[in-house]
Amino acid sequence: MASVATIHSIGGARSTVPENIEAEAVLLGALLIENPLVAKLAGKIGAEDFYEPVHARVFTAIKRWSDEGKQVNATLLRPEFEADEGLSDLGGTTYLFRLTADDSGLLAPFELAEQIRDLANRRRTIAALEDAVRAYRNTAEDAPLPDLAALLELPKQSGATFELLSLADLEAMPPPQWLVHETIAQEGLTTIYGDPGAGKSFIALDMALRIAQGMNWHGVRTRRTGVLYIAGEGARGIGKRVTGWRISHGLQAFDAPFMLLPVAVQMTDDADRTKLLRTIDAAKKAMDCDVGLVVIDTVSRAIAGVDENSQETMSAFIRACDQVKEHTGGALIGIHHSGKDKERGMRGSSVLLGGVDASIKLTKDNGLVTLLVEKQKDGEDGQKLHMRLERIELDDEISTLVPVRADAAEGESGAPSYPQIVSAFTMMADAWEAGKPLSSKVQTREAGRYAPMIFAAKIGGNADEWRKLLDAWLAKGIVTFEMVSTVTKMSGLRVIDAIT
Repeated sequence: MASVATIHSIGGARSTVPENIEAEAVLLGALLIENPLVAKLAGKIGAEDFYEPVHARVFTAIKRWSDEGKQVNATLLRPEFEADEGLSDLGGTTYLFRLTADDSGLLAPFELAEQIRDLANRRRTIAALEDAVRAYRNTAEDAPLPDLAALLELPKQSGATFELLSLADLEAMPPPQWLVHETIAQEGLTTIYGDPGAGKSFIALDMALRIAQGMNWHGVRTRRTGVLYIAGEGARGIGKRVTGWRISHGLQAFDAPFMLLPVAVQMTDDADRTKLLRTIDAAKKAMDCDVGLVVIDTVSRAIAGVDENSQETMSAFIRACDQVKEHTGGALIGIHHSGKDKERGMRGSSVLLGGVDASIKLTKDNGLVTLLVEKQKDGEDGQKLHMRLERIELDDEISTLVPVRADAAEGESGAPSYPQIVSAFTMMADAWEAGKPLSSKVQTREAGRYAPMIFAAKIGGNADEWRKLLDAWLAKGIVTFEMVSTVTKMSGLRVIDAIT
């Protein structure tokens, strides 16, 4: 909450000025702890926006030294402020060190900057009104009232309004950038999920190591970057997996920008999340490169002790992931489990599927692991990749598994067979009779009614091929899209001409 400072107004009355000195101090502490924030906040806040004059001078000094490429901290600023009278009123130069004792500003520096600037704009509004009233009182009674609208027009500043894009701006926007081409967005949030034993962690680790090493991902282009892998489950087994991976790829040595965090981080806990941001900075310094990918293995361990089925929990988890992505400027992958109802996808609230940029489902059948892209915001849904987990012997007693590319499962390389089509018509008819019809609308994925994916998972074949067939059946009137009940208002696919 913003506080107010009391001042004397025109005529001797007292008025209040909106300010939040505490927020200013917290933001300055964040800038001293994490200097790169200075550049990120450029244009969003200036020294003139600080109510406390000492804070304005400290901000100016931090920005000046940062612009010169210096590592700015309280020790660097101390000589400059030893003679500052205003600072002496706050306790002297020790105040600079007290600023860094509170690191809560790292959680939301942009929100703090916006709040401080908004309060500054409100102070400017009050000052403009006071000047207008003062000017009016000094004129004759029949003098026209000053144009207050013009006087109160504030300069256009970042944070005062939301950014607007024209059609020309939209067309000039660069295309999506990929960490793994058309699979993992460079700044996206992705989930990889499946049943226990499906190979989720093996495949996620394989992807992370390939990105760190600068290798393609089983024929798919990648962009090399530093990786932080948070092993909330099975951290002790990661070492032998990395060794097996190195041996399987014929590498004598392995010196890639990859670091492991061997404990779970509680993403919805403010203190844990702040510690993670500092850990990411430490990893960046140790690897001497950006951390462009953070892997959370698993989502369940990252929100331990809270209700996964709660919308509030999953919304908080997504916000936490967004904060990490904003901090790194990179991607985040969460490893998660399937729910009890396989058709409904991931375990827990459906808010998670709605909040991610991409979701990849893993299934395992007779040793063949199938990766199905269930959701891809900036690409095509329904893509599949097949892998098998190859055993690598490390010694006589220890072995591990490494993912290798496999051929497509039989019947999935082309259009569905006639028996598969008959099964699909039967499923559509049964679902209609049950009052829960399947749908051709992609937005019904979260509800577990999207027919192409259901057919691909239960009958076999490629989801994209099923989509094409459904479109053809709808065009020919063999299948229609109708409302099944005026009570539930649910609509879906109804078979008109059955195939036997």
